[in-house]
Amino acid sequence: MSTYFAILTDVGEAKLANAIALGRTIKLATLAVGDGNGNLPMPSSTQKALVHEVRRAGLNQLTVDPANASQIIVEQVLPEDVGGWWIREIGIYDEAGDLCAVANCPPSYKPLMVEGSGRTQVVRVVLIVASTGAVELKIDPSVVLATRKYADDKVTEAVMAHEAKANPHPQYLSKIDGENKIAAAIAALVDSSPETLNTLAELAEALGRDPHFATTITNALALKAPLASPEFTGAPKTPNITFGDDSQRLVNAHTLIEATQGRASVQGLVGANNAASPLNKFTVSALAVTMRNPATGQTITRYGTGTLTADLSVVGANGRDQVAVISGTSAVHLHYIFNPITGVTALLWSASASAPMLPAGFAFFAYATTVRYQGANVITAMMAYGSKIFYTIDSSATRVLSGGAVTSPPSFVDCSQYVPSNAARAILRGELQISSSSTATFVLQIQVFNMQFVPIKFSIATANTAMHGAGIFEIPLDNAGRFSYAITAGATGGAYVDVMGYVIPNGDC
Repeated sequence: MSTYFAILTDVGEAKLANAIALGRTIKLATLAVGDGNGNLPMPSSTQKALVHEVRRAGLNQLTVDPANASQIIVEQVLPEDVGGWWIREIGIYDEAGDLCAVANCPPSYKPLMVEGSGRTQVVRVVLIVASTGAVELKIDPSVVLATRKYADDKVTEAVMAHEAKANPHPQYLSKIDGENKIAAAIAALVDSSPETLNTLAELAEALGRDPHFATTITNALALKAPLASPEFTGAPKTPNITFGDDSQRLVNAHTLIEATQGRASVQGLVGANNAASPLNKFTVSALAVTMRNPATGQTITRYGTGTLTADLSVVGANGRDQVAVISGTSAVHLHYIFNPITGVTALLWSASASAPMLPAGFAFFAYATTVRYQGANVITAMMAYGSKIFYTIDSSATRVLSGGAVTSPPSFVDCSQYVPSNAARAILRGELQISSSSTATFVLQIQVFNMQFVPIKFSIATANTAMHGAGIFEIPLDNAGRFSYAITAGATGGAYVDVMGYVIPNGDC
């Protein structure tokens, strides 16, 4: 294995894969060097920072290696006025400040002039990536330096392109052509001018005898916005654009915010009661979390958040959002929260599914999931898979219908104790135990919002025979958390319905 090498970090690989999949680019912005605390570090894909960073600044150049199309070359110029340290490690960061690539290098001392020696040094890293087209340079030309070779190459390219043109100065006329054009222009001007404006005196009078007329007009025009790329001042306004308008009309801030404010969501959520403390702790992980700042409408997405645990018995980040114990309710809601100052992602319990009280410093949040709350900081044993939440206790503990008799019209069944109000659907298990003195087909009919579901249906072919059937189904509930059921008349027996879980709109729904 090589002693000196460069690799993408796990964060860099994830961002590059996402950029390739979505047809976007990852923007590399800065390069940092470090001294490794006196030792040569080995690059690791799990690194989030250098061992000991001594300087970070913008990139100077990012190009595809002309000898290898799958490699990109990243460069930064270290000027004479920085140094006084060894260089043993290199890190490349994107515009979000995440470490996307890390490398080590043979130890090199960067001196300062006051030490008796000074030099401008170029740091270069070569990376092998899946798609060079998905990597873009994010550069601030006001703060970066260029190598002498880079500047010479650019000047040479520009001069050669200029000299290769057949007529490099088309804006200039030859002397003869110029005289002919001027004479023709004067003749045309006089011939086509109105009688009252065909002398210089008449023109001067028409221009108000302003000896600085050109300056006056230039100053007046400067107050007007150009047709091409105008820059308005003050507070110009345009009408709001209605939804669905795909014309080329100007878009004002109101319309832009409505169209671009991101929606908070959680993708690929997996969670369950914590193994060590199942009564009051819940542990989750997610593939991606998009959190939103309700004050500004800004969103931020974090990928691979890792495993986080929220404790109902504590207050603050990774705890609950209120000092007092949450009052006895049928549900408690879990949110992802983010502190933009520290870059910390955490969890937060709240009695609210849409408006948690964020701890100090945390400005972004995203609703993740809801579990059943038993009061006194105790939660029911549950598991979360994306938008689906399942009870992991005995099904009889969440039974909402036990031995329901033949009924007509349908009777209501209340599920609100086990299905939170923000659930999109309930996940139910139904069972029908029927006997009949005659042959017939029997069904358990579920109805809600005038929609009918038949989760269980079977036929009794022999009179005085008992039959049993079961099924699992997802249905919406009414505003009171209920559905209606009915069993075909002409039979004896009953129906049983247990709540297995529910579906919540967290982004996977």
